[in-house]
Amino acid sequence: STDDLLRQMEMVGFGVRWIYEKFRGTWIWQDCILALDECPEMGCFVEIEGTPDTIRAAAGDLGLDPADHIGESYLDLWRDHLRARGEGPRHMVFPHDDPVLRRLSRSTLILDR
Repeated sequence: STDDLLRQMEMVGFGVRWIYEKFRGTWIWQDCILALDECPEMGCFVEIEGTPDTIRAAAGDLGLDPADHIGESYLDLWRDHLRARGEGPRHMVFPHDDPVLRRLSRSTLILDR
């Protein structure tokens, strides 16, 4: 389980630095992997994985403007979001207590020593 893994990581000196959640839909399309991520408070992001040529072709077919490309990580985007709101650091998680919704979201832990 995730809790067991966290305990084992803490035993060897790692700790949770940041937790983020997202809902992700994934599709295979035109030799690319398309992912649609919905993030708390920041909205939706499209991620296209493939070769540079297939990514450009898929983005063009989807009507995405290369000028709108975002190269920052979710952590960087989240920090900018909080700073713009005058808020201090916190995890990027959905504000719900429903255990079913929490299981449906995809959580990622960033660990460091």
